[in-house]
Amino acid sequence: MSGQLVQPAALTSDWLYDWLKRLLIPSLRNSQHVYAEHLHRRSAVARAWLDIGCGHDVVPQWLGVAANGLSPLAGVDLDAVALRSNSRVRFAIVGNGESLPFADRSFDLVTANMVLEHVAVPDRLFREVARVLQPGGVFLVHTPNRSGYTTLLTRAIPQRLRASLAGTLHDRRAEDVYPTHYRANSAPVLRRLADRCGFEIPTLDYVLSSPQLIRVAPLLVPEMVLIAALQAQALAGMRPCLLATFRRREVHA
Repeated sequence: MSGQLVQPAALTSDWLYDWLKRLLIPSLRNSQHVYAEHLHRRSAVARAWLDIGCGHDVVPQWLGVAANGLSPLAGVDLDAVALRSNSRVRFAIVGNGESLPFADRSFDLVTANMVLEHVAVPDRLFREVARVLQPGGVFLVHTPNRSGYTTLLTRAIPQRLRASLAGTLHDRRAEDVYPTHYRANSAPVLRRLADRCGFEIPTLDYVLSSPQLIRVAPLLVPEMVLIAALQAQALAGMRPCLLATFRRREVHA
């Protein structure tokens, strides 16, 4: 898993963030918490679960008890070093989501947490997921929104500087910052992919998340004001994340 949005409490107990949160948007949570709730509901009824891009963990370790019980049957990631540290996945396999090493209809749940932004050819990924999913199976995706304010800011930063900035702001190691393409990171593109690759979309939501500039106090204030404004449905398209559920279409004779 890469590109994850960072939980402020994991970085600092900054009084300014706590005060702004109480004042402007007391209900604010990191989108990883929202994703984990959906994941618990889906995985509780899944018989065979595959996580694509599982990396170090299925969800961030700072989720604490919210991560308990989230243990996929199989996980795939290109980063062999990251996979070795993942203790949740029963069968961890070095591989590419665009060419999955599994038989047709092997799973009834496939997930991808902060992965789609790194995929070079989304059609291949979605067709592979459709192939390994049973009819009626679910593909659950949590990814940055291409039109979200955090993605727009990130894309304005030269690629060569992103790793060092992620280390400064979010304590991320340089080797955990992967190239991004954002080719499947908008609602219209996801709908087209679903239609071409044999999926229906029961849910596709724009999701708020916690601020990314908590370590830069002068910028934290306007970011929190912006996040509060993004609660309005009219501005939902600028929220930082997308959370989508794809269901493999039933096959009728």
